Amino acid sequence: MLIAQLTDLHLGVPGDLAYGQVDPAANFRAALDTVTSLATRPDMILLTGDLADSGLDEAYSWLDGELARHGIPSYVIPGNHDLRAPMRAAFGHRGYLPEDGFLQFAIDAGPLRVVALDTVIEYQTDGRLCAERLSWLSDRLAENRTTPTLIMMHHQPLLTGGPFDAMGIDGREALEAVIAKAPNVERVICGHMHRAVTSAWAGTTVSVCPATAFQFDLDQADPTTFRVRAEPPGYQLHHWRPETGLISYTATVTEAPVLKERANG
Repeated sequence: MLIAQLTDLHLGVPGDLAYGQVDPAANFRAALDTVTSLATRPDMILLTGDLADSGLDEAYSWLDGELARHGIPSYVIPGNHDLRAPMRAAFGHRGYLPEDGFLQFAIDAGPLRVVALDTVIEYQTDGRLCAERLSWLSDRLAENRTTPTLIMMHHQPLLTGGPFDAMGIDGREALEAVIAKAPNVERVICGHMHRAVTSAWAGTTVSVCPATAFQFDLDQADPTTFRVRAEPPGYQLHHWRPETGLISYTATVTEAPVLKERANG
């Protein structure tokens, strides 16, 4: 099973430029067209938040149309730049979002189970896992302790030693305890950091996907400063097989020449 992850689109009204230079809509379309044109077509696309830069209806409507263009099952959760009401209005017709409350859900996806967690405090950069959300997650994981499970969320759940530590989630320790009890959690996938990050955590692996819009500087010598770079759109592919478990690949959308090609085998 192949899962494509896209995150941190930061869409505005189509045509708007981020920082006066970068077109988030064009970058997202390039990333989406890249993953949907792979020789092995993804079985699903997971979008882990910050879909819109300021929660505009137009941004979500445009995104819904782009996802429909490819016909691959796609699932969204909010990030700190998103707003739940317009997201629900735009994507509610897809049938997996709850009609009220937090935008979190669980789906059976063939050999995998996907549990989507809402970590957002609207209009704030940092996130929170309150007792209600933690209880919901604990209940969902308790329902099935055997099927390999992927948890998707926006905020990174662990400390990374950089400026994003101040913009993580309240309730991190309680989340770690809940996930550590679930031996079948194959991976926790996130966005938020605009950079690929991987770490062992809570008895599983956390994988943070780079953004499609733009990236934050990897140089964290000064943890108080953010530097935005117009690097190419990034994405991750998560490939699950029974004999290997989940293997993740990180790539960028670039036009790189083929230096050599030969038959395999």
